[in-house]
Amino acid sequence: MRLLFLMHPGTNSRDIFLDMIEGYRQAGHEAILLELGPTWQARESAEDLETNQRHAVVFAETLQAFVAFNRIDACVSMWGNGVEAAPLYEGKSFFEHIRRPILMHWLDAPQWADSPVLETPAAVYNGPFSFHIINNEATASEMAGVLGFENIFTVGNAASPSSFRPRPVEKKDFDIVFAIGSDNTQPTDRMLAELERDEPNVAAIRTEQVEVVRPRLREILSDTWKSPGSVDVFLDRVLAVRMDRRDAPVLEQVSEIARTERDLAPGILGLLEDRNRYVKFSMMLRTMENWERAFTFVYLARHFRCATFGLSRPFTAWPGRWEHLGELPYTEQSAAYSRSWFGLNVMRWQDDIGLNLKPFEITLSGAALLQGYRSGIEKYFDASQAVVFRTPQEARARVSRLLADSDEVRRIAVAGRTRSLAQHTWKHRIEALTKLFSVQRKENDHRRVPSTDEREQGDNLIFVLGLPRTGTTLLRKILDSHSEVYAPAETWFLLPLLNLWVGKGSAEGYLPSQAAAAVHGHVSEEQFLACSRAFAARFYAANQPAGVRYFVDKTPLYVNLIGTLPRLFPKARFLVITRDPRGTVWSRHTWKHITSRDPEEHFKSTAEGTQRLATFLTEHSDRSLHVLYERLCTEPESAVPAICEWLGLVFEPAMIHYGKHAHHEGYGDEKTRDHARPHTDAMNRWKGPDGLTDAQQSRLAEICGRDLLTQLGYDELAHLAAANEPVPAGSA
Repeated sequence: MRLLFLMHPGTNSRDIFLDMIEGYRQAGHEAILLELGPTWQARESAEDLETNQRHAVVFAETLQAFVAFNRIDACVSMWGNGVEAAPLYEGKSFFEHIRRPILMHWLDAPQWADSPVLETPAAVYNGPFSFHIINNEATASEMAGVLGFENIFTVGNAASPSSFRPRPVEKKDFDIVFAIGSDNTQPTDRMLAELERDEPNVAAIRTEQVEVVRPRLREILSDTWKSPGSVDVFLDRVLAVRMDRRDAPVLEQVSEIARTERDLAPGILGLLEDRNRYVKFSMMLRTMENWERAFTFVYLARHFRCATFGLSRPFTAWPGRWEHLGELPYTEQSAAYSRSWFGLNVMRWQDDIGLNLKPFEITLSGAALLQGYRSGIEKYFDASQAVVFRTPQEARARVSRLLADSDEVRRIAVAGRTRSLAQHTWKHRIEALTKLFSVQRKENDHRRVPSTDEREQGDNLIFVLGLPRTGTTLLRKILDSHSEVYAPAETWFLLPLLNLWVGKGSAEGYLPSQAAAAVHGHVSEEQFLACSRAFAARFYAANQPAGVRYFVDKTPLYVNLIGTLPRLFPKARFLVITRDPRGTVWSRHTWKHITSRDPEEHFKSTAEGTQRLATFLTEHSDRSLHVLYERLCTEPESAVPAICEWLGLVFEPAMIHYGKHAHHEGYGDEKTRDHARPHTDAMNRWKGPDGLTDAQQSRLAEICGRDLLTQLGYDELAHLAAANEPVPAGSA
């Protein structure tokens, strides 16, 4: 594949990303690099939000052109940097908009540290073109089950033999070297006391930490459980499980309690459904182990020659002596490991299982790996390739024994490096990732139901949107009289098709709501729309005559689908026709197909429907045109050419004389058959002696609201409204 890597500024994380890219190249992919730094800098220095967004749009447009011109197969970023650098399109990421895959390598759990993930809707990171890579199954489960992520690949960490390799040394300066960025952990009196013992009581320290985190956990859960007593019962269970099995995933443990303790299940479900609260809870629960890194190293430093390297000297609040090698460049870190017999790795507890990068960096550098136990380490190294311990005293005992036999330490180091070279480089990980990506992408392509024809996007469609009795049939026959337009009678078919998703309507033999529930179990809403789009596009294509440019669907009840139609057909156009609400009401009241005792029966529905059309015009101004029924009747010689100009059609005068053309007849206003061109006979029938009274007109104006009427051009009726604020339609 030809891949575009979106490079973030930085030090170690950027160097790690460059090592990953080397792995992509070694796995046979072509790599092109694009720097995000200039865009980030421009957005950070923007004086206001508008300028910030403008920089984002420029970046997105440039990236889109670059990707298309260079035929990029997929983009790759560290974390969500690629998605977060560009603006959103209808709540989705830029990459979903351009339909190009983005692979996001999450070096840590997405919800950890200062990630913006929790403040961003999951939909931003999701879609058939969005893919996530994380290093362990537990975090993958949290990403899917709690954060709502999709398309997650579990691919272990690795390291590069180019950056991490043995460095020749005359002698080993240290017994143990520990790489750590910074650590401000504060020891308690209990920890300091245990540190002085040869056999520290680790269980006592963890018990102490239970009492520290318990009130904090209770505060996080305080308004999740209805019964305070049940909160305490849950905390008893989860803390006991954690004390017993800290190496099991938090999500797995919480779910197990929900299955076995039915009384606690509702509260646990509420916790799992609140992703921000769950993250706070799980992260706080894991802080029970925060002391372990500092304690283990300081304890070992009492007995061995030890050194650290990283951003700043760590563990300053802890007693002990060791050498701090300072902040080392990424490519020089292997030199520190080469100076030592062992490289120590005790992980932070932002996750529960799996390995970070250090075991692979240590082994490739030629040192023996001294690893605090993590669930899953067995699939990476066996007992001959790494020294694994569960307690500080176990680590001390094993290191003491091995240092007495330096040849054995060398054998472990060589075996660990051999294993990493054979199985744990970025080349190996990218080869595995490529296979997963290929399979998932094919599955997504299948489920996405891709368009086989540009017309499936609706570039040949015109929807006439208008309330019943507002001139929709007149407008469609005028359009149908153009040589490049086909506007048949109402189709109606989208109503049952799209209502299948929402479960509305009635049917013999089954319940629409049950049918909808069943459909939801098979496809997402986006997939359902894709399937509906494919069917609808073929329906229109089957009806559209050869040589015709536009197909017009005029079905007044499609006003009920007004929010879905633009999503169903992203390139369709909309002619929105409105009529003076007084004319609409009177036409409905006197229509022979409706039994109406009082025109006021139609006030509420007319006002609400007109408001929906006005809102649509505002939200979709880029592809909708407002057509006034009254102007169509009184000034067709100017109104119709304006419609043609907006549609990109050459005006044909014969359109105005629609009655001289044959039209497909079906559902629609039969009275259009009685005339050959637009007329004004029906415009003002509400003004007759038996029409709407002044009081009724004022009442209708108040229900519609002055702002709505003014927006649509009905100033005369707007002046009858008592105030600018509309009277709620429900009060009619």
